Amino acid sequence: DFECIMPPSNTSKGTATTLISSHQMCGYALKGVAPTMPLLEKLDLKHGLGEDFEKSFFKQIEENVITFAQLTQQYRETMELTDDEKVSHKSATCCYLCHEPFDNDKSRDHDHSTKKYLGAAHSKCNLYDKTCSNVYVLFHNFRNYDSHLLFKHLTAYMPNVSVIGPTDEKFMSLTIAIRVKGCPKPINVHFHDSLLFLTSGLDKVVDSLANVNEDEGRVVPDTSKFHHLKQYVNDFVKKHNKNALFSEYFMKMLCHKQFYPYEYFTSDTMFEEKNLPPIESFYSKLKDETCSPKAYDHAQTVFKDFDCKTLWDYHDLYLATDVILLADVLDRKST
Repeated sequence: DFECIMPPSNTSKGTATTLISSHQMCGYALKGVAPTMPLLEKLDLKHGLGEDFEKSFFKQIEENVITFAQLTQQYRETMELTDDEKVSHKSATCCYLCHEPFDNDKSRDHDHSTKKYLGAAHSKCNLYDKTCSNVYVLFHNFRNYDSHLLFKHLTAYMPNVSVIGPTDEKFMSLTIAIRVKGCPKPINVHFHDSLLFLTSGLDKVVDSLANVNEDEGRVVPDTSKFHHLKQYVNDFVKKHNKNALFSEYFMKMLCHKQFYPYEYFTSDTMFEEKNLPPIESFYSKLKDETCSPKAYDHAQTVFKDFDCKTLWDYHDLYLATDVILLADVLDRKST
């Protein structure tokens, strides 16, 4: 997920459009989801401003891809076969990939994520077929928003970039092929919009997972399905020396989409402020509404109880919970 500051603008774009503000990236968060690779199940979060900061997002993606490739190689080297698999491998006379007979070049192929043995293969077939060649990066509302913040930096990856989209301004997916030393094929990093299969906003899908429906009187979230959020809260409790008995309280505070004054931030200096701005600053021109007094009280409580000293702290907390909640929703969607 990305967050932006919105400096005011008054620039004409064509004859019928006036830009009232620009969007400049000021923060990003990446939450890894890889059950068989715990080292990748981490949160990468940074805030800053400027072109070098924006490029650091791609550098973080590349670092994670390299780690992914290295872990895959480690899995390959530590693969163990069951007794039945050893018998099957020893008796195999043909490559399960190309179906041609072996000639002193039999190797063991396996799934790089689960370590599951797949079959006996020629070394060259195994080498060509090996690669955890696909990494998926999911943004909620990628087509309509986040994708536009990425495109100006894609020239560095040309010609290894491909896009799919109905128009020049809305892209359903973006793929970047990244070469990693030791891998025979590039690893394809696919950027997709999670809205394509979640069909509604993050607030609604999180409430659904937490079994919250105020109209039906269910206002206390069920936190049991939020594995990634639980890890984040546990880390927070340890880092800030909180009483572990309060972990469930913190879970319930974060177990729905938080509230954020998107249009309030017109420069990065505003993040140094030590309190939340007034409720009027949560007004959205896009939706023509502000947050409710109840939501504003919740934001104030979160700011206080999560030890936010400045609006940078609140920005980071908001950004972190957004990607962590999305990770929990997608995890449940895939099971």
